[in-house]
Amino acid sequence: MNKSSLVKVAVAAGAAGAAGAVVAAGRRWAANDDPDAATRLEVPDGEDARIPTLDGGEIAATVAGDGRTFVLVHGWTNDRRIWAPVARLLVERGHRVVLYDQRGHGASRPGRDGLTIEALGSDMAAVLEHLDIRDAVVAGHSMGGMAAQAFAIEHPDVLSKRVAAVALVSTACSDLAMPGPANRLAPLVLGSRLASRSVSSSRLGPFLVRRTMGRKATLSNLKAMQDTFAATKPSARAGFYRAMAAMDLSEGLADVDVPVVVISGTRDALVPHANARRLTEIINGAHFEALPDAGHMLPLERPDQVADLLERLAEQSSEHDRSLSAAAR
Repeated sequence: MNKSSLVKVAVAAGAAGAAGAVVAAGRRWAANDDPDAATRLEVPDGEDARIPTLDGGEIAATVAGDGRTFVLVHGWTNDRRIWAPVARLLVERGHRVVLYDQRGHGASRPGRDGLTIEALGSDMAAVLEHLDIRDAVVAGHSMGGMAAQAFAIEHPDVLSKRVAAVALVSTACSDLAMPGPANRLAPLVLGSRLASRSVSSSRLGPFLVRRTMGRKATLSNLKAMQDTFAATKPSARAGFYRAMAAMDLSEGLADVDVPVVVISGTRDALVPHANARRLTEIINGAHFEALPDAGHMLPLERPDQVADLLERLAEQSSEHDRSLSAAAR
């Protein structure tokens, strides 16, 4: 056999092996799915709201259930549906949930201030005030957690009046830029049509988003990541990557004076576990919760555990308020 033939055989064998790996992984991910996989991204029934922002944008929101209010805020290249599994659990347990699409995502549109972390914090204040929410537990996942931090720093009056506690899920306050040249190239790649096509691919897409999950991935969760990434405008994907890469919210967090829990998966490959833990060193009294073997997408991967932690935080905030009231007497 000549050299050319050997090369062709090697390429064919490699392609066959790769195809086999794709099939095997797909079967494994499908086998991991649970009975509610088909309804994974269905938000609970509720009322839709359109909320104007101070800079002329508009936030699309869903309000469902009755009782203690939990405001659930999604991350980069996601939308409000990412919190659906947790939201349904909270509503079933007798709570009220508010979910909204962050500017540039889902059905929301940015205003004049553009795609900045500070603007996300202002949007959170607008949602809380427009819906006249009080005694809320605010939970922000990934970039939603960054929005919550910016909100707490820039709008302490609204925080004090309307928020009882904050959960920072799979998030950080700084040091998120890719190293070296990759940081300059990332916005170009993320904002390309090729990225949209590749992530949407039924074969390639699940592999491209696999690092968002921990030890055990499911096909429905990977599909959720594909769908929300592709649904996010390329300009928003690129713009918010730049905003997160340049972000440093560490100054000012020490002044946050409501109960805070930081939740992180030990296998988070997007926001390193140690980076998330650093928040507890900066925010006075913040408590850290590690979820073993979980990845970045905790609202999808571990909805029961996240819902339990949010309810526990709500109870802790009530105890905190009672302690403050007793001390003031």
